[in-house]
Amino acid sequence: MVGPDGVPLAGADGTQSLGHNWSSTQLGPFRLTSGRAPVGMTDVVLDTDLAARADVVPGDRLSLTTGAGTGRFRVSGIVALQGHEGVLRQPAVFFSDAFAERRSLRPGLVDSLGVLAAPGTTSAELADAVSTVLDGHDVSVRTGDDRGEAEFLDVVTSGPRLVLLAVSVAGNIFLVTIFVVSSTLSLAVGHRRREMALLRAVGAAPRQVRRMVTAEALATAPAGGVLGWPVGVLVVRWIGGRLAEHSFVPFDFEPVYGPLPPMGAVLVTVLTAYLAALTAARRTTRIRPTEALGEAAVEPAGLGRWRTATGIVLILGSAALFAVGLNRSDDFATLAGLANSLVLTVVIAVAVLGPVVSRASMRVVGPVLRASGVTGHLAAANNSIHVRRLAGAVTPLILAVSFAATVIFAESTSQHTAREQREAGLVADHVLTAPVKVAPEVVEDLRGREGIRAVTGLVTSSVVGVAVGSDSGQPVPLSAQGLEPEALAETVDLDLRQGDFDRLGPRHGRPQYHGLVPAGAGRG
Repeated sequence: MVGPDGVPLAGADGTQSLGHNWSSTQLGPFRLTSGRAPVGMTDVVLDTDLAARADVVPGDRLSLTTGAGTGRFRVSGIVALQGHEGVLRQPAVFFSDAFAERRSLRPGLVDSLGVLAAPGTTSAELADAVSTVLDGHDVSVRTGDDRGEAEFLDVVTSGPRLVLLAVSVAGNIFLVTIFVVSSTLSLAVGHRRREMALLRAVGAAPRQVRRMVTAEALATAPAGGVLGWPVGVLVVRWIGGRLAEHSFVPFDFEPVYGPLPPMGAVLVTVLTAYLAALTAARRTTRIRPTEALGEAAVEPAGLGRWRTATGIVLILGSAALFAVGLNRSDDFATLAGLANSLVLTVVIAVAVLGPVVSRASMRVVGPVLRASGVTGHLAAANNSIHVRRLAGAVTPLILAVSFAATVIFAESTSQHTAREQREAGLVADHVLTAPVKVAPEVVEDLRGREGIRAVTGLVTSSVVGVAVGSDSGQPVPLSAQGLEPEALAETVDLDLRQGDFDRLGPRHGRPQYHGLVPAGAGRG
């Protein structure tokens, strides 16, 4: 659609307008605010927001580009959604039933059917009746709010992505919380080792020392969890806006704030603090009272056998993940998953072998600190002796920096890989684009021009797939391209691995697969 200033007019927030046949208005409370219903092949009805931004009223003419081409249409009426204020989440354009049938890309086929219940029939009864009639057909029946998933694919595709993102972020935050709280409490208990040794020497039982440490942790953990909840709400609102800007979720996405997330956050904080306090006080409470003062005077030099063995296993696991990544260098999706696993394994290995890593780092950094003056000399001497305290302080920093770098650079690497694939897969000399879409007649006109050997039309879209035989039936969003098969090799290199493209062409019904290409090939 072209606006009053001659610039192509998209929907609100950049969304594409969606065309409907006029009969579909019976499925929603649409009402004409002015004009009449579309009758002829060039009649069109717009929603109120779209008409206002296009600056048109009934009787005006405008240009519309559809899948069948670009044409001039007369605005016969304007509709509004009864009981709905503001902008529709999907700008609506209504054509006459005759136009929708004749210009359909799949004549005789429909994407969905709407069924209206007779008076007195409940939605559950209607759904059962429709399911019985359609038994044996590969269709699904939806009622209530689930009807939106059949009409708006972005709702279906954004759900699994959002759940995956939430699980990934929650897992990372959970690990960061464990390491940060554990390291902080270990550092605090380490500083108070002499105090606890004195308590043990004057007769304090191990359980009394553990109770003291855990009581201190439990006194502060609930307050931290409660205070962090409103901050988390603000962060979620800010992240939701950023995700909508990048089309990760719909622009009208609204998070639901319930009691379970803050309760879970407080519970995780309390349990983490309690377990960390027990772990931090374990060594102090296990030594004999006669050894308490000596233990407090000199920090243990080495690592235990189990801790050393665990660190070696984690290092070997990191090496194995790195080797697998080298052998799968052509599969970016696998590499992205391996990168997160590799970072997690390496960080845990550093935490387990923290004193060893700290001692090795001080051998490198120590001479530089000593050369900087008295302050640097004291810092080097203190950190060289108390390597466990140094490890407890730097492990949370290593964890936070590692995960942040992984998230940031994984996205930039993904964009770089996509750009490389796009450049490698596009072998045409020139690419013609438009703010909305390029009209099909433009492609036909270019084919007839002198000096042009081949022209290939390309449409980018997305589809929703469900794995055959999957019990969960979880929909998976997939990127899709529509390509004209004529002279395809002249303009696009899809890096065909199996099959051929000779049988590509217009078909109805289920899609038929004639070849396999690598993920992202020719993406543009």
